[in-house]
Amino acid sequence: MTMHSRRLARIAACSVLGLCAIHSVGASELPDWSGWWGQGDAPSRSFISNPPPLRKERLSQMVRRQPGEIGPGLYCGPATFTGFNGSFVVNFEFLFTPGRVTITNEGGMIRRIYTDGRPLPANPEPSSTGTSVGHWEGQTLVIETIGISPNAQLGRFGAIGKNARIVEHIRLKQKDILETEVETSAPEVFTATDRRSYLTGRVPGKHSPLEANFCSERDRSYDAKSGKERFDTTPPPNLPPPPAQ
Repeated sequence: MTMHSRRLARIAACSVLGLCAIHSVGASELPDWSGWWGQGDAPSRSFISNPPPLRKERLSQMVRRQPGEIGPGLYCGPATFTGFNGSFVVNFEFLFTPGRVTITNEGGMIRRIYTDGRPLPANPEPSSTGTSVGHWEGQTLVIETIGISPNAQLGRFGAIGKNARIVEHIRLKQKDILETEVETSAPEVFTATDRRSYLTGRVPGKHSPLEANFCSERDRSYDAKSGKERFDTTPPPNLPPPPAQ
């Protein structure tokens, strides 16, 4: 039996028998990633110390944010995944269930990483966090994600664009330190695959998640074109006339 045939046989067994926990490690051997994570450097620090291979047109489009500017990254939209699960202000956690690892954070992001042996779909419907499949290589979780919405914001570099693909290798570097290696292929942003690594720490104690919400959706004091705050006195459309005196 070929390797491909064995893989198909495992997937068939998973579907028929409901045994959807296909790992290279047993469930009892999974690493201890309990609790919340995110006590590390801001993701932007990585881009400063290790500049990405930006396309020239993206570099010219980047504008340094001025005091008072909100910027499109804070204009309200769904929580998205473009390479980072959290940061020093947004913690995240892992939820292990048979055949799946779920990653969620305090900003409302939910990622479902299927580890039941299924392949990535050929043409997934674009979504805020994409479509992810994963597998275990020893104590390292390897995740491949495609189908990310082209409008998802990649920090100061703008929209991630079409045909983005992100590969993560997540492992415990030591007891309370998580190491994540990220490879991002985004043809509309980078001239080559962007590779970087970052560390996050386990949040001590029994952390109660907070809601990190910076939305300014429908806030008419924010000008999306200039990125600046304003006071808009324009009445809403279809406003009924004032009552007769």
